[in-house]
Amino acid sequence: MKKETKSGKVASFFKHNAYYLIMGLCLIAIITMVSVAVVNLNNDVEPTIKPDAPVVKPDNPEEPVVVEPDMNFILPVKNATIVNGYSEKDSLYYNPILNEYSFHGGIDFATEGKQEVLAALDGEVISAKKHKMYGYVVEIKHAKNIVTTYRSLEDLKVKEGDVVKKGDIIGFTSTSDISESYLKEHVHFEIKENGKQVNPNKHLVFEEK
Repeated sequence: MKKETKSGKVASFFKHNAYYLIMGLCLIAIITMVSVAVVNLNNDVEPTIKPDAPVVKPDNPEEPVVVEPDMNFILPVKNATIVNGYSEKDSLYYNPILNEYSFHGGIDFATEGKQEVLAALDGEVISAKKHKMYGYVVEIKHAKNIVTTYRSLEDLKVKEGDVVKKGDIIGFTSTSDISESYLKEHVHFEIKENGKQVNPNKHLVFEEK
């Protein structure tokens, strides 16, 4: 018998096992295709975005600090003399110019000659004009719905819409208030709360002499 060579054995192996070899190659090809498809599918899926963690507010948040407005009035003029006060209850003041008794809704501060008139409190000028009877008049609105009025002024230093600080000069005393011209240079000062006249003594502090 003739001895089979090594190459012949290999050829004979492939001849008898060709079917199994082909099936194995096909199986490897299928597995490879499936693996590639799975990888591509994973790449196409959008990444999951985790929502931001909810903001947890404290049960007792710190409340904002409320700054109370300065409500300490100053006198509208310095070194003045009170010549007419506020009419309490049913008391009336006699006016020699008008020759009549009438309610007096403010305080008259008389000065020696022309003197500076000051804003009694921080606020906004809501009116600054000349009145045919009361002369030049300035009205200032303050916090807590308070309005101060200054009559018988001249040489105004403010106009409507101006924001003033306590102690700012708004004008000067004069005799422009015809109804009180007998008082010479002075300022007639009034205070209103919620639109109602009140006694200025409720807010003003007078220095003891």
